[in-house]
Amino acid sequence: ADGVFYSKPVSKPATKIKSVENLTYAVYLPGGSALAYTAVTGKSDPELKEGFAEIHLIANGKDTLLMKRSAKLLRPLSDGSLLAIRIDKVNKSKENHKSYTGKLVRLSTAGKTTDLCTVTGTGEMFLAVRGDSKKALLVCYAAGTYKPAAGNRRGKPSEQCYEVDLATGKVTLVANTEKINYAIYSPSGKHVLMQTDDNLIVTDAAFKVRTTLATDGAAQVGGFGQSTDAYPGWYDETTIYYLRKDKVYGSNCVNMHLTLVDVKTKA
Repeated sequence: ADGVFYSKPVSKPATKIKSVENLTYAVYLPGGSALAYTAVTGKSDPELKEGFAEIHLIANGKDTLLMKRSAKLLRPLSDGSLLAIRIDKVNKSKENHKSYTGKLVRLSTAGKTTDLCTVTGTGEMFLAVRGDSKKALLVCYAAGTYKPAAGNRRGKPSEQCYEVDLATGKVTLVANTEKINYAIYSPSGKHVLMQTDDNLIVTDAAFKVRTTLATDGAAQVGGFGQSTDAYPGWYDETTIYYLRKDKVYGSNCVNMHLTLVDVKTKA
């Protein structure tokens, strides 16, 4: 989809900043004075023979290209840099399943990258950062020295959850028992919300105590033609929100309710 960025000061008319084609993600940097976004370029990369997202920075009225061949998600860090995934290689299995290998990188606003660890997964690898910017969660096939799990009968590996120490680049496998869509830190970082298929699970920071809060979460909206990922999230430290699938007799569509769940009481 295309996107348009506006500046809207309080009590003043909005000012158009920039129109962006094939916009995939956008996020403010700390303080809100700059905006980073990813957008898929219409040009094929000369080395990998495929089009990828690029990371741009909008600051002081100027749009600057920071990094080519990016995965679609990126996250701001507390020091003003960005956490992103650079794609370096396209892989195809004998079953013709495609994946990408690259690096999780720290990206400065000047476009300088620092490699943290190796990553392999789809182009939509999920990425989340803890509130103190010391650790990150990656949902992908493999990270660091870990190898992808054995593929299913169609050759597709299962996506697993890894935690990365952003100071050292050390990777730890923290969840691999089922298909994982997302993994998101609570505001304090003491808990993690994971969505596995339709199930919403909350764990402690050590990923040892697991509590299932819901079994009817919508991972995507749509399905006939285009579909859009439906992210659950933390409303506050003790409450999550998600789109709940609601069965309605006689309806051909999927009905959903925006729902809040108390992590402690499950109400």
